Amino acid sequence: MKFFKILLLSVFSLVWADDYDEFEKSLMEEPTATVAAKQVVPDSSEDHVVKDTSKPAFGDERYWKERAANKEKNIQKKLYTGGIGFDLYLFGGGTVLSGYEDLYRSDLLEGDVNLVHFDFYVQFSSLAVSMGYHNTALVGIESVDLTVGYVLYDSRYLKFRPFVGFSGPISNFSAKKKFCVGSNEISEFSQCYIGDDEEISQDFNETGWILGANIDFKYATTYLFSSDMIFSSFSLVGRFGISSINLDGEVINGSGYMAFFSLGLGLYLW
Repeated sequence: MKFFKILLLSVFSLVWADDYDEFEKSLMEEPTATVAAKQVVPDSSEDHVVKDTSKPAFGDERYWKERAANKEKNIQKKLYTGGIGFDLYLFGGGTVLSGYEDLYRSDLLEGDVNLVHFDFYVQFSSLAVSMGYHNTALVGIESVDLTVGYVLYDSRYLKFRPFVGFSGPISNFSAKKKFCVGSNEISEFSQCYIGDDEEISQDFNETGWILGANIDFKYATTYLFSSDMIFSSFSLVGRFGISSINLDGEVINGSGYMAFFSLGLGLYLW
């Protein structure tokens, strides 16, 4: 009987020991299993998605701050890249180097001077094509010039653009008194002017050549509207050079060489 009790207690203790070992083992393995489960199971919640904030949106205040901070760097990238420009010349003059003696009869004609002239140009990389209406060194003679230039130097504030091209003369005279061309009497072979400041339209068949340079002192360079790579600049502009025009007309005749210069304001989009 005593042996039976001892045997029963031994079996019970073994069973209890096995149960305790399993319980202890489960306590040791559960945190590891839990961690593993967290590592294996993916989290698809949108709250854990990392958003890219390195490039702020257009309406973000950071965009405008970065745009302003990069302005000078972007300007340097745009030099020598091209654009379009408009120059308005408000003052100019020149001198005859040789020729043009007895260009017209001052007792019959009076030369007029337009103070304001202009040109428009398109720049491709460093190459610039320009067309404009300009004064010459001759009173009463203006010109339409078509030139091709090259941007030899371009910087934050200064641009230097030599050019060469063709110059077509336009007369700007008025008649002081009545006179006829081709005959002293009015006929089909004559052209008569009545005087009293009547404007004379003189046609010239030949063009001349022109060689010179533009120099721009740029200021007020800023972004064009909301762009971050297109700029606008105002500038003080100068234009100078030499030219030769052969004036072969009915009442105006002469040829030679002259030097000229013009000063004004410019607008450049680039």
